[in-house]
Amino acid sequence: MLFLKANARGQKLVAIANMLDRLNFEIVLSPAFAERAHLRPGATVEERSRALRGARIAVDAPNGLPHTYVRYAAGRAGLDADRDLVVTPIAYPAMLAALRSGQVDGMAAGPPWPSMARKEGLAETVVNGAAGDFPELSPFNAMMITARPGFCESRKETCRNVVAGVKKALAFMHERPDESLVLVEKHFERLDPALVKEAFERILESTPRSAVMDQTGFAHAQDFLIGSKVLQESEKLSSFAGIYTNDYAR
Repeated sequence: MLFLKANARGQKLVAIANMLDRLNFEIVLSPAFAERAHLRPGATVEERSRALRGARIAVDAPNGLPHTYVRYAAGRAGLDADRDLVVTPIAYPAMLAALRSGQVDGMAAGPPWPSMARKEGLAETVVNGAAGDFPELSPFNAMMITARPGFCESRKETCRNVVAGVKKALAFMHERPDESLVLVEKHFERLDPALVKEAFERILESTPRSAVMDQTGFAHAQDFLIGSKVLQESEKLSSFAGIYTNDYAR
């Protein structure tokens, strides 16, 4: 997504492989705030997003991707994220403590942090990208391998080998998920195995089987950036030609 912003503003890059085709962020709210917002079962994503009005939401960094996701969700509900709610930058490990103390009413993050908050009873999910909220954003070229223009033409073997590794990893995750989970667990031995498993499954849902990109994924990403006011309509790319190649991903 920042890749599109860079290209729109003259900082040219070329994408050579995609590793994530859906935004897997969640926005969660404390049960007390959700009750005050009168959230009801079966509410639409717009109605759930409207519940963010007045909330203090923790994000990892100003203008980062979770913050951008909050802006998009608020915009879909007719809210202005910069005016109708308060966004508070907090490091991920401190977000749970902030929820416990009531310093914030919710958080926007990717796995495993929302799962950890739910397990403690600190929050409930309001918006969940991995579960299919905002279907207009799927597919979405969300995490790409990029290079400066001309690099892959001069270092074809390097680019080919990098993308070959990505393709093998994508295939391994989908074809051998149990073995993949075992490898992931080794890096998170202090975390509850159930939380690691849930986080892995969420990420797998957002991971494509192929590293190939298409125009639709870029169009959805651009719509997201415009909808969250990260890009202006005047900066909208009329064509995505020249900013990506599937020569190495196929």
